[in-house]
Amino acid sequence: NEALHLWLSQLPEHYQTVVRLRFANGMRSAEISQLLNKSEGAIRVMLSRALNTLRGLYSKQLEKNSHEVQ
Repeated sequence: NEALHLWLSQLPEHYQTVVRLRFANGMRSAEISQLLNKSEGAIRVMLSRALNTLRGLYSKQLEKNSHEVQ
């Protein structure tokens, strides 16, 4: 999805990395933590923050679209 790629590009690079490893590569938090040499907890926090940011971007887009329709 073009919009998703745009939103991903707005994330800090370390968030982009963990999101891509998790969802595009299907890696688990433990695998990502080993690859990036970070604790599993740190990876889960980064994923959570990245997904919250993406949700916020999506919500803003929905709100913008609803105002354009009215």
